[in-house]
Amino acid sequence: MDLANFLKEIASEQGQEEGDFLTNYTFKIGETLPKKTSGVVYGFVVKLNAQEKLDLFNEAKKLGGNKFDEDSKTKAIINDYYPIYWGKNSDIFGRMNAHVNGHQGGNSNLRLKDYSTLEDREILYARIYLNNNEKFESYLISNYPPLLKTRKQ
Repeated sequence: MDLANFLKEIASEQGQEEGDFLTNYTFKIGETLPKKTSGVVYGFVVKLNAQEKLDLFNEAKKLGGNKFDEDSKTKAIINDYYPIYWGKNSDIFGRMNAHVNGHQGGNSNLRLKDYSTLEDREILYARIYLNNNEKFESYLISNYPPLLKTRKQ
């Protein structure tokens, strides 16, 4: 499963423009600077069979981490790989560490280490840098619903 290529293909199909890490921007003091809309969209996916998906859904229900009320909303995107979460961030590395291990602070995270269902499983993470990351994150959530949502510490 190549999650990075999946994100790139879907972004291209949606007319999303990839961001450029190396750019020049000319401006004068006092001019209105452009609104920042670029950043990464990232995702976590895991390979599960039907029973394992149900087990993760039920465990998430106990932990308060279900994205939806029923597991049927989340479908495999490729060969039994299910999206766990889609997110966006201005940091080019996304929030991988915070979502895996949790952190102290004001924003929520997945705290994937709390899920025994995910122990010893290979979880794929990928990110893509786009010029309009908010729009693309919303598209992914609507069209490829994830199993989990973030939780407060």
